[in-house]
Amino acid sequence: MGQIARDTGWSVDYIMRGVNCPMLMWQDFPRHVPGRKKTTQEMVAERRSRNEQPDISPADYLQQLLDEEENADESH
Repeated sequence: MGQIARDTGWSVDYIMRGVNCPMLMWQDFPRHVPGRKKTTQEMVAERRSRNEQPDISPADYLQQLLDEEENADESH
């Protein structure tokens, strides 16, 4: 009871007589507090650092994928 009074600022008398049980349970209910969303630049930088890939333009990347696909087809 004392912890609820401390956390909410309510008096013990108010908690005992003025607050219903569901309200007390709601105070203790876990909830998600969203953090700051990353910008596109931050996400790209994070992905690059995770993959440890050098900077490459999208067109060069697609060409690299096509070349790899062609090489895989030729080997079979």
